Amino acid sequence: MRRTDVALGLGTAVWVAIIFAAFCPGLMSPDSLNQFGQGLARSYSTNHPPAHTMLIGLCARTVGSPWPLLLFDLIVIAGSMALLVRRSRSRGAMIVWVAFLLVPTVWAIGNTIWKDVATAVFLMATVAALCHRRPLLAAGTLLAATLMRHNAVCATAPLLIPLVSQLLPSARRSLRWAAIAAGCVVLAGALPAFARLVHARQDCTSCTLAETDLAGIYVEDPTGYSSSALAPFVSIDDLRRTYNHEGIGFLYRYFTYTQTLELWPILPEWKAAMVRHPALALRNKVITFGLLLGLRPTVFYPFHRIIETDANPWHLHLTGSDTLYRALTAARDRVKDWPFFRGVVWLALAIGLAIVAYRRRRPLAMWVALSGIAYAFSYLPVGISCDFRYLYWTVLSCFAAAALLGYRPGDGLT
Repeated sequence: MRRTDVALGLGTAVWVAIIFAAFCPGLMSPDSLNQFGQGLARSYSTNHPPAHTMLIGLCARTVGSPWPLLLFDLIVIAGSMALLVRRSRSRGAMIVWVAFLLVPTVWAIGNTIWKDVATAVFLMATVAALCHRRPLLAAGTLLAATLMRHNAVCATAPLLIPLVSQLLPSARRSLRWAAIAAGCVVLAGALPAFARLVHARQDCTSCTLAETDLAGIYVEDPTGYSSSALAPFVSIDDLRRTYNHEGIGFLYRYFTYTQTLELWPILPEWKAAMVRHPALALRNKVITFGLLLGLRPTVFYPFHRIIETDANPWHLHLTGSDTLYRALTAARDRVKDWPFFRGVVWLALAIGLAIVAYRRRRPLAMWVALSGIAYAFSYLPVGISCDFRYLYWTVLSCFAAAALLGYRPGDGLT
């Protein structure tokens, strides 16, 4: 066994053990707890991707806690990265590996039971499978990643290109592109098909986006607000006073969580307003996207801190090492406004890696970086908040692409 293998294995084990011991059973936001309840009752809704809710529910029913999912996430994230570095022939990959272990961005998001993390977990597994030329395994994990989040297809679609290249190595180019197109159709329809398969309740998943967009438009042009679907819940004066570009959170002063998902009449009003005020709507989206990228003095919601106590009838709480928890959270909190948690840094890094990979003829590295870029930009049209967690795959894609730059043209990955 090579010393590199020992170092990678030991580094992975120690990293997983420390993060797991500090944050067991996993930090949980209100969304996480909502999914825990749905999974426990086997009653799913489309507001949260049912596949991820089922994974949480499986843990809830078997051990009464999400700790197995936290452990799985940490092992796959670190293990996949170790497999990428192991295949590399460059010393630079080992530097990337050390950075991966030390940079707080990786574990400060990965310690939370979030669908954003689950998406990144299966994408990392996909990249590792492609790196080791296991296209069938990669196809399965790519589909799983698509099922973890509504916009995950923006990250998974670019990886269809190296996947099809491995599945059909000697096929004509036209056949490959036909297979890629067919794959995109399958991925796009996977999540709604799975939701129907498990009889998930159909929530108005577009309503929160509609409510956020309409609020921004009516603040600037209140014409017709009295007949708006928002009017019974919030006056235009209150809307003007509380609206901000950080996301939908301000609406929860006036709506319950359930009401935001049941306001179906708002959809035609939203479509008409977007047609009537395209420039205003685009301006608001660009501002929110800029805040997501951290273009402000302080980062908005860089990570989650606790297991929420509200809506937590199961009394889930941290059971790990209090010493490790305090040490890691203190270190994390000191750098919360540093470049580690500014999306613009990671997006710029991903773009740079994609360019370098293209010039060096490292296609897998290029497509991984492009996957992270596409996923980040998907929040420009559909983002309803500026939570840094939305960019978690973009962060991990930078580490994966950087490690993949070490592969030589003769390794079959070019």
